[in-house]
Amino acid sequence: MSTCGKFTYQSRRAAVLLVAFNRPRHTKEVIESLKRAHEFDSHEVFCVLQLGNSEVRKLIEDFLPREKIIYVTHRDTISTKAKINNNMFKGLSATFSSRNVEYVVVLEDDIVIAKDFLQYMREIQDRFCDDKNFRAVNAFSALENSRFIRGFDRGFVRLNYGVAWGWSINRSNYRSISRYWTGNEDEHWDSLFEIYLRSGFVINPLASRVVNIGFDELATHTKSDESNLGETMRLSIDYIDQNYSFHQRPLIEKRFLFPWRLDSYNLWMSRKVFIRANFFTWRLVAFLATIVVQLGARNDSGSFIHRVTRVSRATSRILLRKPLSQVEGN
Repeated sequence: MSTCGKFTYQSRRAAVLLVAFNRPRHTKEVIESLKRAHEFDSHEVFCVLQLGNSEVRKLIEDFLPREKIIYVTHRDTISTKAKINNNMFKGLSATFSSRNVEYVVVLEDDIVIAKDFLQYMREIQDRFCDDKNFRAVNAFSALENSRFIRGFDRGFVRLNYGVAWGWSINRSNYRSISRYWTGNEDEHWDSLFEIYLRSGFVINPLASRVVNIGFDELATHTKSDESNLGETMRLSIDYIDQNYSFHQRPLIEKRFLFPWRLDSYNLWMSRKVFIRANFFTWRLVAFLATIVVQLGARNDSGSFIHRVTRVSRATSRILLRKPLSQVEGN
C-alpha cells in the first residue's frame, strides 16, 4: 500500500520552480512551453529570480503573483557557481515550505519542455514514491528519436547518476540533501546533490521531454560545442508533441543501454544486485567516479584538489552521519 499518496491531476501536490536571471528570450520561450504543458494548471508555480535584468523581471512578474517570486541579489565578490548554488537553495527552500507540495519540478531559464513533461514527472514520482532507493527524475535524453525501438517514446531507464536540465525531487529526498547542503558552498549545486543521489537511482526517459536552448554565449553552465545535443533534444520533443494524446500509454521501464556520460551507470543489468548491495560501496564508487571525471575535466591542479576535498568532506558527512565541522576536524 502506498504511503506517499497518489499525485493525481487534481491533488495539487506538485510545484514547479523556475530559476531565472538574465536571458529574456530564453525565459519567454520556457514560460510559453510551461503554459502549453498538460497539467500545468494543477501545479503551484514559484520562481527564484536573480535581479539584474529588467526584461526578465517584467516577464516573471507578468507571469506570477509577487508572493510566488523569490527575489535574490548577490555580492559581486562571490563566484558564479556560488550564486547558482545559493539561488537553487533559496528556491527549493521556499517551494518546499508550502505544506501541500510533495515534489518539486525544477526548470532553469533555458529548458523548454514537451507537452507531456509534467504528466511524465507525475507518473514517475507516483510509481516510485515508495521505493527507498528512488532519488529523482530527469527529463533529458541524448538518444536520437527512433521509431524502430518499440515503445521508445514511453520508455525510461534507471541510472546511477545526478540531475540536470529539467528534473524533479520529492520532499523526502530533499530533506536528506538538506542535512549537508547549506546553500553557501562555493560549488555548483548539482555536484553536491550527486553525492546523495548516487546512493540510489534516478529515472531518465528514452525520448527527451526537454530541449536545452541555452548553448550560447549567455550560458553559465553549458558549452556551445554541445549545440548538436540541443538539436537532438528538439527533434525528440517535436515528435512527442506531434504525437501527444490526453490519454497517454503507460510509461514502460526498458532494458536499454542509455548513452550519456561515462560515469552514469545503467542499472537494468544488475537490479537485484543493486537493490541488495551495501550502499557504502555505491557511495564509494560515486566518489571515485567524481575524482576520475575531475581529472579529465580540469587542468588546474589547485582547483581539482579543492573540488575533490569538498566532495570528500561532503561524502564523509553522509557516510558518518556527522556534522560537517566534525568531519573537517574543526
